[in-house]
Amino acid sequence: MSEIGMNGRDRVKAALEFKHPDRPPRDVWALPYITLFRKDELDSLMIEYPMDIGASQLSPGWSDEVVKSCAKAGHYTDEWGSVWYVGQPGVIGEVKEPVLADWSVLVKYQPPWHLIRNRDLSHVNKSCEQSTQFMLSDVTARPFERLQFLRGTENLYIDIISGATEFLTLLEMVHEFYLVVSHADMDG
Repeated sequence: MSEIGMNGRDRVKAALEFKHPDRPPRDVWALPYITLFRKDELDSLMIEYPMDIGASQLSPGWSDEVVKSCAKAGHYTDEWGSVWYVGQPGVIGEVKEPVLADWSVLVKYQPPWHLIRNRDLSHVNKSCEQSTQFMLSDVTARPFERLQFLRGTENLYIDIISGATEFLTLLEMVHEFYLVVSHADMDG
């Protein structure tokens, strides 16, 4: 049963329930290069092919400042304390100096709680109710990637194999951070 003129929310729900939406739902995630250097083209694309999926844009760790940091080659420090190197403008870059490369730092290390404490989420439910898009939680909990960014890839693999006590402490810390983020978004 195909329905003509579905909105994004209805289209995604129909697709998830295998109820034959009028077309496949659309969602585009653009790398900083596109939003920094090809924004007019992206805006034209969005007008011609509007998105069916939206989010509240409150995810900690992905801010306008991070996007601006990718505008030129160089380095920046993320909100968790790791240093990223951008080799080409518009590319997110890669961590070259993980904040916890040395376990001795872990004793005093704290996740960036300031990013999630005292956030005003009051507008989230209202914007979700008013939107015709299917709204996703903007929690980007990617614990494995976060652990890589904090320790460095090679160190992380060694940590996993060895089961170091410090690794288990860090894993619990990252897990707790994302639990708080998720809980706050659900309560918003």
